[in-house]
Amino acid sequence: MLAVMASLPFLASCVQDLVEKGEPENDSYGVYFGTLTAAQKSVEFDPAEKAELTFTAFRTVEDDEITVPVVVSATGAGKDASSLFSASAVKFNDGQKETTFTVSFPEAELGTTYSVSVSCKDEKYVKIYSQTPTSISFKVTRVKWNLVKGPNGEEYGSWKDDIMSSLFGLPVLFPVNDKIKIYERDDKKGFYRIPNVYNPYMVAKFFGGQYSEKEIEENCTPGLYAYIDATNPDKVWLPVQESGVVISNEGYITYASMCQENGFSGSSSYGTMTNGVIKFPQKSILVDFSVAGGWYYANKSGNLVIVMPGCKDNDYSLSIATDLSNNGVTPVEIEMGADLAKTKYKFYEGKVAAADIPFEALAISRDEEAAFVEESGVVDASFEKTGVYTVIAVGVDAKGEMQAYKSAEFSYVAADDEVPVVLSCGIGSAAKYVPQGYNTDNTVEVYVYGEDLVEVKLAAVKLTDMITNQKGCIQTLLQTKSVDAKTLELINTTGYAGPVTGLLPGTEYILLAYASNGYEEDLFMSEESISTTGDPLPIYQQFEDVDEELLPETKDKYYGSYNLYAVNGENKTGLRDYICTVKISDGGYDEANKIDLVKVENFWGEVADYYAVDATTYFAFSGGVLIQRPNFYGQSGKNPAYYAALMTFCDAGSFGPGESTMYGGYVIDGYISFFSRYSNYDFNTMAFYIFGDAEYSTTLGTAEYYEQLLLVDATKDDNGIVPAPKSKKAHTLTKVDYTLLSGSAFTTKERVKREPTIKVYTPDFKVVGTPAAKPANAKVVPGEIKEKTVAEPGKIQIKNGLVAISR
Repeated sequence: MLAVMASLPFLASCVQDLVEKGEPENDSYGVYFGTLTAAQKSVEFDPAEKAELTFTAFRTVEDDEITVPVVVSATGAGKDASSLFSASAVKFNDGQKETTFTVSFPEAELGTTYSVSVSCKDEKYVKIYSQTPTSISFKVTRVKWNLVKGPNGEEYGSWKDDIMSSLFGLPVLFPVNDKIKIYERDDKKGFYRIPNVYNPYMVAKFFGGQYSEKEIEENCTPGLYAYIDATNPDKVWLPVQESGVVISNEGYITYASMCQENGFSGSSSYGTMTNGVIKFPQKSILVDFSVAGGWYYANKSGNLVIVMPGCKDNDYSLSIATDLSNNGVTPVEIEMGADLAKTKYKFYEGKVAAADIPFEALAISRDEEAAFVEESGVVDASFEKTGVYTVIAVGVDAKGEMQAYKSAEFSYVAADDEVPVVLSCGIGSAAKYVPQGYNTDNTVEVYVYGEDLVEVKLAAVKLTDMITNQKGCIQTLLQTKSVDAKTLELINTTGYAGPVTGLLPGTEYILLAYASNGYEEDLFMSEESISTTGDPLPIYQQFEDVDEELLPETKDKYYGSYNLYAVNGENKTGLRDYICTVKISDGGYDEANKIDLVKVENFWGEVADYYAVDATTYFAFSGGVLIQRPNFYGQSGKNPAYYAALMTFCDAGSFGPGESTMYGGYVIDGYISFFSRYSNYDFNTMAFYIFGDAEYSTTLGTAEYYEQLLLVDATKDDNGIVPAPKSKKAHTLTKVDYTLLSGSAFTTKERVKREPTIKVYTPDFKVVGTPAAKPANAKVVPGEIKEKTVAEPGKIQIKNGLVAISR
């Protein structure tokens, strides 16, 4: 992406002298240089410091006393500057394997950045096939930096992050490093550097105290600086630079402003500096990953804020939101920043032209009679007639000066009026999409028609789910992403038809639709249903209870290896996934409670390994079934402050860890499923839970949970899924909201205040045209800048000095 890509080190390092095929390795001392750290690759010196750098050289043949000839070359300010740099003797004593040498540059000009290379090409000393570096390259600048202080001598500024916050689902968004010192370049006013922004203190904040600064140290590279070019306060930008932190398996993170100064084509986006506060527009910062590669948008929320010592970032934020009318009242929610004294507002009938809004806002700010609120809250609006209205809100400071304004259009329905939602929908076979690569085993066709709709959501749901759990299906629908603008246009004109894939074989589906015309909203269901072809996999079946005819008389009939399938914390489909393979064997006899036991080894898979506990889980054998027992796994070997145990959850809350709430047994030959022991509670979740004390009284959160557990005899597993080792997951303690653990509870769209009665319509339109088989994702310009998505936020682990976050 950078115009200067050809000059990047990894490209330059690939250029080697050609060696004839079959030429033998030369006989030499095998001299090579130590690999430079990120801090050594770019060094700055205060003019008062000694202009000298020290490096390390090694050799593989330790015989003889030798002095290695090296060549020093340098460029600076576009011209050769080799004469300004000299290297001391690279000398090894007889038997010495490692030595140091220095590179000096006392005559280097102030403020000039030099690119320097030290190399040895003499084949008497270096090997021609060497895989170790026979040269080193670095940049050096002699420049004076002055500590920036506030008007009262304040030495610390702050950096509120929205670079990492935009990329990863971290537990804490937009944390602030309030312990940064900011330095200004003596010869270039407005050019700043900040040492170690992403240090352990800052990175630990991302994780909300889950990891100590000591644990985070290996994820941070000390000695790096964040550079800010604010020489033009109206055109502030961040040069291409390393963050020095690793918080994903995609490697080191480099960031830069999206501007031509950094070599990006297309339009540039800059920040501003006002009263000592630097802010950047949304998506004006880009990031690159050393492993994954490619530039991606960061600062997605526009919350990257850098504040100079002694300055203050005033919170003049303002937002307004409207809801649908109810009994002739439209609520308007106003959210005010802490530094706004009041928010004035005014309603307009109809739409206000965008060009007129700033002038109207200014007039409102000066209107002494304008309605206002002095704190965040809700304003109820009522009007004489149904129609479209606009509200303009203006935030003013203590002096009455306008600091922010927002506007919103909304559709209002008077108390005695109705503006019904018009929509028809249906579902059918996807046979006509087979030539496009679809399969009728997992795909159906849906079709929708409507009038004047502004939002539509569609969901194909299992008919059995709709019969047994209508509320859950509706909430799932409301959680679904709205159709795009192109599809909405088709719905409102000729009608839309298209495939829905990823469904279960041999399963009957109906179509649910949510629609809004801006005035009202409603839910719809297709009159017909359609079954996908093929046979459903056994692991996707739902079971009502054990099969008593299959229950064994002795516990040894349960012994063996089983594949554990379940809906776990990282599941996106609501279907069971393969988790791990477990072993069931004799668990002995509990004399105290007169209970026969079986044990299940590896029941919690890698999460138990991660927390370094033996999570072998015991079940009682009685009456042919396995009954969940209290399972206390003890102290974590990873973190002595953690104690693990098995917990159970249901819609009513959490139970355990000492309570036996579930039982399991064969439901079909070779398949063990689990059920609630209580008729008034639907226990469906087992959790690997972390406590903060040996008495298991202080709950900290769950690290993993399983819903809809199914153990399948490995010798009888006929699901066509070959269990394979999964990539390492991350495990973060998360406070469990047990209402989200059952398939019948999701967070609904906040503005939907009611659950309308489902209306059934039969489609009566002709579908015009056939949509493309698979829609392509639009690329973001300029260049190949991409949107980075987060698959599962907040899943973190520290391993071998790296914090890995699943994406």
